[in-house]
Amino acid sequence: MNHDWDAATATEQLFSTYQGDVYRYARLTLNNPTAAEDIVQEVFIRVLRSWDRYRGDSTPRTWLWAIVRNCITDYARKHRRDRHHQLFEEQLGGQTDFHTSVSFEAEQLLTVLSRDQREVVVLRLIQDWSIADTAKILKWSEAKVKTTLHRAVAKLREEEQQYG
Repeated sequence: MNHDWDAATATEQLFSTYQGDVYRYARLTLNNPTAAEDIVQEVFIRVLRSWDRYRGDSTPRTWLWAIVRNCITDYARKHRRDRHHQLFEEQLGGQTDFHTSVSFEAEQLLTVLSRDQREVVVLRLIQDWSIADTAKILKWSEAKVKTTLHRAVAKLREEEQQYG
């Protein structure tokens, strides 16, 4: 990614590269496909508006994911009381895009995790981010990422044994 690009070109390039990953992360984190679509829009609006403030201290991908996480946090704050009551099933049918397809069973299983655990599982295991990058995105220590992932995986295994 060329740091000298104008905001529109950079936004278009980031969108074409990461839009599916952003959607999947938001959907799995919030358990709400409609909200995930809104998050995708908001993320790339923020990218467009703030590209001139991107300093190049991190990769554009890591910078983008900080924006994604901030958008999700903002959304969760605004919709906290409704978040647990929203269904995501109606949006699952017919999705075949590799970047957005995660089995219905996997999505249901993720609902047993806390939001922090879901974020770590999605970033580390589904999006395949490194521990260091995950820590940067979440603004956590690497140790916290490892511990949270370990606890999440243990909880998922426990759930799977109960119902599997």
